[in-house]
Amino acid sequence: MALGIGIVFASRVGAQTTVIPSVSLSERYDSNVYRTTRSKVPPGRQPWDYVTTAKVSVDVVNKSRLADSHLRAGVNGNAFVYNSDSAFVSTNVLASSDMTRGVSELVRGLRLRISDSFRYTPEVPSFMTVDHPSDPADIYASGGGGSRANTYRNILLAKSDYSLSRSFSLTTNYLNTMFKRGHSNPASDSVDAVAYFNNTQHAVDIGPTYMFEGGDTLFFKYNYSTGESKPEGGGGSTGYTFQTIAPEYVTKAVPGWTLTISAGPTLVKQVGDRVFLSGKLGLATDYDRRTHVEMGVSRQAIPSYYERPSALISNLARFTVRYDVARLVRLTAGAYYAYNETVPVKTYATRTVRGDVALQYSLTQSTTLSLSQEYNYFERTGVLPYDRIVTMLTLKTEWE
Repeated sequence: MALGIGIVFASRVGAQTTVIPSVSLSERYDSNVYRTTRSKVPPGRQPWDYVTTAKVSVDVVNKSRLADSHLRAGVNGNAFVYNSDSAFVSTNVLASSDMTRGVSELVRGLRLRISDSFRYTPEVPSFMTVDHPSDPADIYASGGGGSRANTYRNILLAKSDYSLSRSFSLTTNYLNTMFKRGHSNPASDSVDAVAYFNNTQHAVDIGPTYMFEGGDTLFFKYNYSTGESKPEGGGGSTGYTFQTIAPEYVTKAVPGWTLTISAGPTLVKQVGDRVFLSGKLGLATDYDRRTHVEMGVSRQAIPSYYERPSALISNLARFTVRYDVARLVRLTAGAYYAYNETVPVKTYATRTVRGDVALQYSLTQSTTLSLSQEYNYFERTGVLPYDRIVTMLTLKTEWE
């Protein structure tokens, strides 16, 4: 069980800049800090532990005549009661800017949004460790898991639209990702340690977008991705290329509902050429005044960052619900599932499951008390599966 206290306050710098520093302290119970089966926990070590986490971060929001920008920087330290040499520090920086007002003065009809996210952590990349939903899409947070590793991840995302008419525009998105394995720390490495690979990828989405009278949009999307993986410590690199044609249709035909549909072939070029079906289906709705529901499934080709330098076919499913039980009480719950396998040859596969539920009570306008429970399950080919339970009680106060 964990007890956390957070304090946030805001100040004005100039007319359009807001600075929001924050500090939090938490205590949680983790049933499996080694993230492995009980039989592989080192002799004399305790698999469960209480973890103290101290976080310091600052948000800077700037609104100017030319752009709306946001900068978030944070660092957190984690100390373990029984496994003291497993302590670690993580850092993250997110910078984003909507530059539409500025670029439209140069090129009428052009919209541009840019963001960059950097993170250092020994936590395993997966949807279990994403802190901020507003971060750029992290292709390494696709359900994977397993051993801890000191990793550096940087994700640069640029989105642009050029309007040719009221209903027709040209859309271009660029994504650059970097995954790098840092120096080894024996206290941070899992007993199920695996080989990691430094990975870089460049990806471009391009195509025309048509907007219908009712507000629906159709994006005739072509994606081209290329990258390479290099073994940790040097050695020959392995290259790969993905090419996808998957039109994306977003509709709000039913009031209060948003439906996203995308499907098409993906050509994976690595050793041998193979074609796979990719796409996504998403649904979001305010079911009623008190209930918000989101669900979705997706299938895409992504690079592997450990075990073998190979492409992965990633299959994800998620369901989340938010329900306002009363004016001061909110219930949130989520279920997530991922199955990833290497291609063109299936040398290994991973399966990740997560379920969480949280009950939040507003003590005052700025203070909330919440109780949450989280369950994780992970398995990888050739390795015994394991599960993990985290229980947390959080008290948070904000001043803005």
